[in-house]
Amino acid sequence: MKFSNAYRGISKILTAQWISLISTLLMIVGVIVAAANTVALVEVAEASAQAASGALVGAGIGSVLALIGLIIGVIAIILNLVGLGTARKDENKFNTAFILCIVSLIAGIAASATQVAAPPVSSWLSLAQKITSVAVIEYAVAGIVVLADKLQNAQVAKLGRNLKVIILILYCVVAALIVVGNLSKLGSIFSIIELVLEVIVFIVYIVLLAKAKKMLA
Repeated sequence: MKFSNAYRGISKILTAQWISLISTLLMIVGVIVAAANTVALVEVAEASAQAASGALVGAGIGSVLALIGLIIGVIAIILNLVGLGTARKDENKFNTAFILCIVSLIAGIAASATQVAAPPVSSWLSLAQKITSVAVIEYAVAGIVVLADKLQNAQVAKLGRNLKVIILILYCVVAALIVVGNLSKLGSIFSIIELVLEVIVFIVYIVLLAKAKKMLA
């Protein structure tokens, strides 16, 4: 039994995750470099024109890195959509993931657009974007599990089901954060747990995608 569409789609989704990782790293480094040099620029502006010039160049480099990271991130989003759109031809759960990916994208754009004019609305939209982005992974994983079951690949199916459990725990942590709030001490603990779980989900998701690609080859 061959699932050629799922193979091509999952290959694109896997590539999108790696590109997304590069994008995130570039944006983090870019923001840190830009912020550090901006602070340095303020401190040395009066003391040394040469030092101020160097700090200005550093801030510019940081901003460029962040911009490149943003552009690469957009490419990753598009590639992920294309991958889900291709894989859904073989398994309907990828179609659900595809729809949720579009919803997540719209929520993210809306959150950015309302950040200044309506911060509370932006906050809820950001939460919606976060939840739907996790749901995209959840349904993509569910699609892989269905394919693994059809191909009788117990290892991939088990890994997928284990990841779904981790995602469920992540949902619970996000719900707890909504109840207790981010600014409380308990909220800070839940925020750290959320971050750790998101990293685990990302890593396991990449491993699962790689195994699924190999399974479908």
